[in-house]
Amino acid sequence: MSNENDAYHSDVSRVSNSMLSLLKQSPRLFYNRYELGQYAEATQAMKFGSLLHCMVLEPEKVFDRYVVVPKMDMRFKENKKKFSQLMDTSIGKESVSEEIFQQAATAAGYVRIHPEFEPFTKTPQLIEKRIDFYINGYACRSKLDMVCPEQRVIWDIKTTQDASPGAFARSIADYGYHRQAAFYIEACQQEFGSAFRFLFIAIQKTEPWECGVYELGQDDLCKGYFEILSLLDEHRKRKISNNWEQVWSTGIVPVSLPKFYKSGMYEVDEVAA
Repeated sequence: MSNENDAYHSDVSRVSNSMLSLLKQSPRLFYNRYELGQYAEATQAMKFGSLLHCMVLEPEKVFDRYVVVPKMDMRFKENKKKFSQLMDTSIGKESVSEEIFQQAATAAGYVRIHPEFEPFTKTPQLIEKRIDFYINGYACRSKLDMVCPEQRVIWDIKTTQDASPGAFARSIADYGYHRQAAFYIEACQQEFGSAFRFLFIAIQKTEPWECGVYELGQDDLCKGYFEILSLLDEHRKRKISNNWEQVWSTGIVPVSLPKFYKSGMYEVDEVAA
């Protein structure tokens, strides 16, 4: 992650969509990360996503930010020397293996030639656009993959294991992408003074590299916006009370068997006598 990205993600003066998603997932994790500043290392999936984004949106900057490390047998002194020299001449760059680099490059190629996306690569665009804005007086921040102001379109790239409509719809629900879409649409509305469309382009990270473009309906966007309002209110209350525990983590909570078990869909393994 670049210093610019570090500064953006560590900025707690304004609330981002990713912060609200973490608050929804676990208030305690939110507290550790954004109140105590205990930032976690980027996962391999996050690193792959960042590389892919760079290849799709700013291909001219790929080799300014990344160094490709060839596969070497480090048991040999000569290879150790080559590796050391490569790292010495690549200070400040993120290292990536040849295999991962090629994987990301292939995926990025399929994104860039998608017939819905490709025309937008030839129009005026803002890449990694930061927008500071307010929701109900709450200071918010956003960083958008690609904004095309003339067409009033926001593009967001998502890597996934399965880019089919049904599978991606589940990803939207699992990861709260409907909140992200509503959040970014509101940001652009305030920044540019007009309504924007929000389009996902989902790309599979492995062969056959299938790619789809998706757009949420107004009902889903409204649901995302109301969830944002609820999470902002929760954030405000937790900051005042300094209570970062889950609601269910105190007291005795009634629990029952899940519906699929009660319906008889769950088969109990036979136990040998």
